[in-house]
Amino acid sequence: MKTQLHILIPNLKKIVVTLLLASSVFTVGCDKKKDSAPVAVPATPYMGYGGVGCTNCFGNPQLLFGGIQSTSTSGSAQLTMDLLGSTGLGTADWYGLSYYQGVVALQGMLRITAQDPYFCNAMPGDYQLRTLTAGQMSNKEIQGVTLEAIGMNNGYRIVLRMVSKAVLYSPSNQPRMGFTARLDFVNGQACGDAYFY
Repeated sequence: MKTQLHILIPNLKKIVVTLLLASSVFTVGCDKKKDSAPVAVPATPYMGYGGVGCTNCFGNPQLLFGGIQSTSTSGSAQLTMDLLGSTGLGTADWYGLSYYQGVVALQGMLRITAQDPYFCNAMPGDYQLRTLTAGQMSNKEIQGVTLEAIGMNNGYRIVLRMVSKAVLYSPSNQPRMGFTARLDFVNGQACGDAYFY
């Protein structure tokens, strides 16, 4: 038994170190001028973005910008997303996003804080967000993305389809995305539109 523990402990150390490195979040800094751009902070470590049967998804996605926020107008749903592209910008540069044109996907987290009739009374909790259908981006406007959110503790499934162009903007150096989403599926039922800013 003592020999088995002697072999097991070094392996556990390797596993713990690997998990800690994999879960670390990086920050890309910028100049600290008054008019400096927002700082890219990924919402989640990259764990794969495409859902099963993802349409138009691309291999080897590159982080374009991380930590983009969006809140439903009712305030009950908050999104924190990473924007991924088929080619990178070299750095996660807010101003450089204006020049990116091409296929994009999103990943991150959806947090529902309270049941809300405007969000089909979805169960409160944290949801892992991933892309079901990749979209297109040009001039910081995104269209055609469909997202899937899976409840981390409750097993709920929510499908959000962008029915308007999603516009990226940055008040007070906090990157945000405004768009209208059609809630195609909230744990088995179709729902209406939700508005995010």
